[in-house]
Amino acid sequence: MAGNTGNSMRKRSDGALVSRIDEFQVSVTSVELLFILVRASIWLAVLAWAVVMGGWLKGSSWRSTWLIWTAGLLAYLVHVATAFAGFYHWSHAIAFSETLRQTAELTGIDSGAGIWLNYLIGILWIIDVIRWRLSGKAWIVGRWHWLSASFHVFLAFMIFNGTVVFGNGPVRWFGVVIFLALATVWLRARLLPHPES
Repeated sequence: MAGNTGNSMRKRSDGALVSRIDEFQVSVTSVELLFILVRASIWLAVLAWAVVMGGWLKGSSWRSTWLIWTAGLLAYLVHVATAFAGFYHWSHAIAFSETLRQTAELTGIDSGAGIWLNYLIGILWIIDVIRWRLSGKAWIVGRWHWLSASFHVFLAFMIFNGTVVFGNGPVRWFGVVIFLALATVWLRARLLPHPES
């Protein structure tokens, strides 16, 4: 049987990468790849948060949870870096004005504060990953336990707004499913009897 059965890549005049595998041809522009990376990385970060929260709500304590939490942080940092590189040209002013525009468009409130809250998420998440690694404890215990709770309530607020309030289409449904799943885990943990340890 004659024919090209290999995989070859070439760049079209409009900048799209074209891959030809047998008779199937795929064309993706660099902007589309960037958009996919920005979206996929934040979805992974949110999923990591949901897995860690689900485990905490169930009362589970896994050794691998720190790795999931760290992977979530790395995905979040990839999200921020790719968004800033590709959409905001490494400019806080552009990111701020775009956040302001989106907030005003959706809520009628002229505020770009959301960008500062996103910076705060990154800083607090980095601190929490380091704190967890050094202490070996997922949650702050003792009189400072409210710090862990406050951080995760803040994350839940930001994730809910980013997915359910500001998101649309699959993003909104992704958020709805995550929050319904977490509510279900929480209710089951509270309502079902726990076996004695």
